[in-house]
Amino acid sequence: MLKLSPEKLFKGREKALNNALEIYEDAKILFDAKKWARSFFLIQIATEELGKYGIIVTSTISAIHGSLDWRRFWRRFKDHKNKTRHILLLEDLHSFIYNSQKELINTEDNTKYAALQENIKMQSLYCDVDENGTFFTPSELMTKELCNSSLQLLSHRIELVTSFEKFVAKKFTLGKLKKEDIDAFYKELGISELATLGEG
Repeated sequence: MLKLSPEKLFKGREKALNNALEIYEDAKILFDAKKWARSFFLIQIATEELGKYGIIVTSTISAIHGSLDWRRFWRRFKDHKNKTRHILLLEDLHSFIYNSQKELINTEDNTKYAALQENIKMQSLYCDVDENGTFFTPSELMTKELCNSSLQLLSHRIELVTSFEKFVAKKFTLGKLKKEDIDAFYKELGISELATLGEG
C-alpha cells in the first residue's frame, strides 16, 4: 500500500484545488451553452475535488500525528460520496469556528445529502427510469434553475476553500507541528481525530 510523507501528501491538496477550479470553469462554459445536465455533472465533480482537498489536509495532520490509517485514507480518497461529505464537513467547521453553528457536524444529514447528490449526478449523465417505470434523459430532468443554484453553491464553496488555502494552508509549516499541538487542537474541537470526521 502506498504511503506518502506528510510533505508529499500535503502537496496533493494544490492539485485537487487546481483541478476543482478548472472543472468549475468547464461547468460554466456548459452552463452558458445551455447544457444544464452536463454542467451539473461537472459541478458535482468539482465539489468532490474540493472534498478531496479537505481529505488531504486533514489526513496530513493525522499523518504528522501518527494516527493516519492509510487503507482508510485511500478508500476515502476514491469514494465519491465521502468526498461530498468532506466538503460539507469543511462548511460545518467554518460555521462552528465562527459561531454561526452550535454543533460541529450532523453526520446523518450530510450522509443523506451526499447520497442524494451522487444520485442526481449520475442522472445528469445517464438515461434512467423513475419509480413509475418511465424512462427519462438527463436533459429532461435538469433545469436551468437547479443548475444555476448548484453553480452558485459551488462558487461559494470555492471561495471557502481558496480562502483557507490562502490564509491557512500556504502558511502552514509542517515541520513545526508536533503531536501534542495536534492533540490540543483535537481536544479544543471536542473530537478524537480529525481525519475520522465525515467518513461514512
